[in-house]
Amino acid sequence: MRKALSALTALFLLAAPVPAPAEEEAPPLTVTGAAVSAPETLGLKEAVYTGGTLLTDYRREGDLSASTPYALIPDSGLYTFRGDALRQNAAFGTCEVAEGTLTPLWEVPLSGLRTAENGMLYGVGWNNQPAVVKWAAEIREIMPLDAEFKNKKALVEVLFSAQDGKIYFLDLESGAPTRECVWAGYPLKGSVSVDPRGWPLMAFGQAVSKMPSGTGDIGYHLYDLITMQPLYFLNGRKSAEQVQYSPNGAFDSSSLFLPAAGSDALVVAGENGLLYTISLNSALTLDGSGSAVSVSPEVVYMNALAREERENKTSIEGAPSMYGRYVFLADAWGIVRCVDTSLMKTVWAYDNGDNTDAAMALDLTEEGLDLYTGNTSYSRLSKKNPVTIHRLNALTGEEIWTNEIDCVKNTSEDVAGCKASPVIGQKGLKDYVYFTVNQVQGGGAKLMCLAKADGHEVWSLAIQESVSSPVAVYSEFGDGVIFQADSRGNLYLVDGLTGHLLGQTKVDGRIEASPAVYRNRVLIGTCDKNAKMYCFEIR
Repeated sequence: MRKALSALTALFLLAAPVPAPAEEEAPPLTVTGAAVSAPETLGLKEAVYTGGTLLTDYRREGDLSASTPYALIPDSGLYTFRGDALRQNAAFGTCEVAEGTLTPLWEVPLSGLRTAENGMLYGVGWNNQPAVVKWAAEIREIMPLDAEFKNKKALVEVLFSAQDGKIYFLDLESGAPTRECVWAGYPLKGSVSVDPRGWPLMAFGQAVSKMPSGTGDIGYHLYDLITMQPLYFLNGRKSAEQVQYSPNGAFDSSSLFLPAAGSDALVVAGENGLLYTISLNSALTLDGSGSAVSVSPEVVYMNALAREERENKTSIEGAPSMYGRYVFLADAWGIVRCVDTSLMKTVWAYDNGDNTDAAMALDLTEEGLDLYTGNTSYSRLSKKNPVTIHRLNALTGEEIWTNEIDCVKNTSEDVAGCKASPVIGQKGLKDYVYFTVNQVQGGGAKLMCLAKADGHEVWSLAIQESVSSPVAVYSEFGDGVIFQADSRGNLYLVDGLTGHLLGQTKVDGRIEASPAVYRNRVLIGTCDKNAKMYCFEIR
């Protein structure tokens, strides 16, 4: 019998085989904004649109809300960059680290793609992180998986986009392809996001449009994983239907699906400087060979420009973080904002000093909500000015502390400073936050452990240059180990409390991407001519 499923019905169906209860929802919080962080202090002007139509006094019908926890099916995996809407980490499950070793399990060769302006691009680049999903049996059955994997019990699938224009689908256990690649035709950098309901919906961003054959479209893509065909394309370029300051149409950012409380939306930000909220109005039908997923998108977006900001610096590369109805994002000028999506209005704004590319991470505490961020030395900082790491009160926009780090100014690339996203310590590491700071004085980079309380450096580890984000891996008892990769292909396991190097190995390739950890398996890709996706076992 044909079954047309609402979001609630489908969630019940997919969650039913899983005995584990969902985690308790995080408490609601209200952002008020302090006088010192009022948007007017930065001369911020902003506007809300649908298509080319300006919306005055906008008020959304029904609030958006980011679920905490993000995955609505327990014990199912990593669905977006840095794990969830808080962007704290990229690890699923627990792992007992006894030997401090990384044992290679498999490697999969990746290809390259020639562009008109950037030459050949290979493998997975900044900030690409795999999604890792354990599919429900009902969804496995309707997707075009190879027969071996369609019938595999508890299949865990690795999904990632690459600069060779492909989306790859691999078996976590063996590295074998589980289905045909999606061919997008253009280099991709934005990490894949998958619908956290466990629905067969996938989204990813495009990095380049100028190819040897000509210039094509550029934007953000939503795909149906039943038909493996595009469902929706979000144009990134300025048009009569889209008002933007930055001309860059790329999307290095990773989106958030918001299925909670019937909101059924997608939130994403682009290098065009726009924040989009897209009501998907999605539907899933389970009917054997007639199974289908559909969307009917309604797009509302906003632009913003500060008083002294250059228009092309409104570009947003970092993945937005979110708590409840509030989105936190930053741009290439360094303007950090908290946006109330119910009104599509900035509640508070903070000047971070320079380009802020890394995803900002949120930390829910007994006192409220904190935001951790760092900048890079790009267009505003000189060799005499250090890059900075900040802890902000996410509910008011007020600065709690700042840590300054001397970095080497790089005028050709924006990689000096905090290009990697931080880890917010939990469990046995709950008092600490971890940043990877690139091109520090003296050369290379350093992995830093900072005290949440006051920002002082507890320990640091010198490594080669790195824009790859660290990941915290926890044991069943809460002990924490940090996994870190650097640009030379070195992989490190570090004691999260002491900074002691537990183990180290090396892959043959350059690393710019970020890792994902599923229980005791870590996935990391390279981006040179010999590009590969690697899987190691942490022991």
